[in-house]
Amino acid sequence: TMFQCLTSPFLSSWPQAQNLHNTADRSGAQPRQHLAGYAGILRANAYVGINELYAPRRLPGPLTDAGCWAPSRRKFLSLAHLAKAPLALEAVRRIDAIFDVEREINGLPAEQRPALRQEQVAPLVSDLETWMRAARALLSPHAEVAKAMDYMLKRWATFTRFLTDGRICLTNNAAERALRRMVTPVSLCTSSSNLWKHWHMTVGTDVTRAPFTPGRLHHWRRVQVRGTDLERRARATCSA
Repeated sequence: TMFQCLTSPFLSSWPQAQNLHNTADRSGAQPRQHLAGYAGILRANAYVGINELYAPRRLPGPLTDAGCWAPSRRKFLSLAHLAKAPLALEAVRRIDAIFDVEREINGLPAEQRPALRQEQVAPLVSDLETWMRAARALLSPHAEVAKAMDYMLKRWATFTRFLTDGRICLTNNAAERALRRMVTPVSLCTSSSNLWKHWHMTVGTDVTRAPFTPGRLHHWRRVQVRGTDLERRARATCSA
């Protein structure tokens, strides 16, 4: 698991910086240890390994959970394209309307965003919630569209927190784009990832558990170790 810390919001007077941490598992012990003295905003996409960081009695204070709209939109978009689900398509249309307005607000200082969001974005978000709750009531709990709706509706407070806090962006896309350039000795990127497309830009001297494609089994920069990767698509062990 890789988690990332950003030191400032858009157009802040604070210096921009990123702090990347790679962990060997998803237990949450490393993020909890690293964030022990932090009491600000956290975007974790419903990751349960750090739920205790949101506890009201936590010291130095509970973290503020902020939902990311991008994964929810991608889920509805996938259902609209693959399953031809009309409700998913309508959800994408409504979410895109929110994204369109937010793009015009995104570059403004944090202190100016809440007022504009209340005026321009909040009505769209309210309409989305009303429509989604009404549509969800008519669906089976086992329907894929219902599951996508439940992911947002059960966390509605975290998804709408950006409306009143100008430091919070609608998505975590900026941080995720920054991660695409990172390669570590324990990378679990598969052969279809951007890692291989931009191999000339990487530097590595250690081993990886990521599966190698046949044409790269003997690449001098990377050695695959024996064992399966997270997606259970391991290749044979190779040597440099």
